[in-house]
Amino acid sequence: MSEKQYEIVMYKLLAMVLVGIFLAIGVGFFLGTVVGEANADVETPEYCYTQYSEGQIIVKCNELSDTTVAELCTILSSEIEEKMKVVLIN
Repeated sequence: MSEKQYEIVMYKLLAMVLVGIFLAIGVGFFLGTVVGEANADVETPEYCYTQYSEGQIIVKCNELSDTTVAELCTILSSEIEEKMKVVLIN
């Protein structure tokens, strides 16, 4: 019995490797768009908001948004409270 020898010509081997690389890149791009951060849901507290611009997710928070001036004065020192004058116009 004679043994069969399988030979792959060099250009066929190179073509198979290139097809494999392009397939891997294609699958990577597909998974990147499906699972990527552009589709992410960002959960934020009430005093924060999110904005997506120029490929970046920006989260800005203002923890003092619901704070009154009286509450600020109790948080701050008494010197600042004496110097601060607030005028409310309705």
